[in-house]
Order: sequence, then structure tokens, then C-alpha cells
Amino acid sequence: TSSKGDLNASSAELDYGLELRLPAPFFDAKDNYSFSFEADALSNFKASMSALKPCDSRNYGNQKIFVHPHLTRCTHIFLRVDTVRSPLEKPYADPFKVHSRNSKTMIIDRHGKLVTVSIDRVKPAFLLDDIDISSSSKTPHSITRSGRRVHFPQFYAAC
Repeated sequence: TSSKGDLNASSAELDYGLELRLPAPFFDAKDNYSFSFEADALSNFKASMSALKPCDSRNYGNQKIFVHPHLTRCTHIFLRVDTVRSPLEKPYADPFKVHSRNSKTMIIDRHGKLVTVSIDRVKPAFLLDDIDISSSSKTPHSITRSGRRVHFPQFYAAC
């Protein structure tokens, strides 16, 4: 809106070919303007910012581990293998006999040695009662639908 001295025209006149008309509030003095709104807004903002509290942090270290309820009375347990395993390797080792236990550990018989293990690494093993194989007789021969007994030649029996 100011005119260039060497051109005797303003940049708006050069662009649009006309002078710009500016509204009167741009030229009014700000003597009657009150700053109370800004002061109130600033004090409200300060009060609301001081009332803010940080969010509660998450406690990642308190992850509860599942403990099977039968661990307090089982006689045998499976022990988790914590090494890197191949794809088809089982995650738990053979069932081991429990000698004693407390709230966090168990003493087991592992290949003839007493070993203390954490209760987080074990799960109960439910074993069937031992069946005496010697008391059962020989397996009965297969019988066909017509009633004939199936028998195989001796040279196939060795395979």
C-alpha cells in the first residue's frame, strides 16, 4: 500500500491497476482496547496446565506366570527345556520324580542327581499306573469273519 518513490505507484497498483482500499480499523489507535481478555485467558491456561498430572506408567515387570494348581501334589513333573530347539524338538523333557517342593522351587531327581528347579519351568505330569505286561497272556490270534485262524509263515514273523 505504500507507494514506490521511483515509480510513483504502489505494488498493488502495478499488479491490479487500482489502489487498495483499506478498512478504517487498520488505522485506528488501540487506546480503547482492553487486555483483560488476554490476561484472563493466560491465567486460565496457566491454572489448567498446573493441574495436569502425568499418566500412570505401565509396569511391564509384573507379568504373572501361570502356575498349575496340581503342582502342589503331583509326584512327577515335566521340565521345560530353555535352550534353542530345532523345529520338531519337544519343549519339555521327560517326566522327573519330585522329591520335595516349596512355594517357588522343586527338588527333582534328574538322571540320578537331585536338582533344584524353579516352579516357573515345570508342569505336572499325569502318569498312568504301571500295567503288569507279564500277567497278560499271549495276544490272541486274529480270526477271520468265516471263523478261520490267521497265521503267518515263520520267515515273516521275524520281520
